[in-house]
Amino acid sequence: MNRPKPYRAILLARVSTEHTSQDTSPDRQLANLERLAELHGWEVVDRIVERTSGAQILDRPPVARALDRIVNYEADVLVVDHLFRLGRNVRELLEVIDTLHAAGGHFFDATHKLDTSGPFGRLIFTLLAAVGEFEIEDRRGKIREGLARAVARGKKLGKPSSMTDAAKGRALALRLEPKTDGDPPSWNEIRLLLQAEGHGKHGRGTISRAVLRMLEERPPAAAGKDGV
Repeated sequence: MNRPKPYRAILLARVSTEHTSQDTSPDRQLANLERLAELHGWEVVDRIVERTSGAQILDRPPVARALDRIVNYEADVLVVDHLFRLGRNVRELLEVIDTLHAAGGHFFDATHKLDTSGPFGRLIFTLLAAVGEFEIEDRRGKIREGLARAVARGKKLGKPSSMTDAAKGRALALRLEPKTDGDPPSWNEIRLLLQAEGHGKHGRGTISRAVLRMLEERPPAAAGKDGV
């Protein structure tokens, strides 16, 4: 299905909820896309700003909204400033392109001047998507390797406990001290006792992690004898 020209464009600006800068702000992205649309003679029918990270592409409401408008013939091209604004999962990206292509619409990547209206554009899109996915997996692999090396060197991972050594020691003693029914006090009971004794306010998760870490660091014989 061939769409009549000039195309009607949907501009999609996306930023992570955690990492934004002046160069990657939605306003900057949209300004660049507006200039691009004017250069190509496209009519801008929608401007979407998306703030999200991690979600699957087709589960993101802004993307679903853009695709629905193109499928329903209310727009013709989805425009972003970079392919990776849409995502880095090859399978999901290809689903988006297949949906657009089946409706006669297409995708445009402003950074690479990449238009998926033709077979060559779709080929390059697939190659770039594969590179993006590879980069993510490679980075994750390096992080896992780095963490493994740190553990092998004896480095403790995770956020440092907010509890003082005195509070940790008291929590451990309480956990190892059985009640009259023979069961150890619950983490909530320990939390309340620590607070009553002036050791500060700590969550059950913080207390349990501190106690379990202390038990892990004790000599095997001692840990096996006490248990939790």
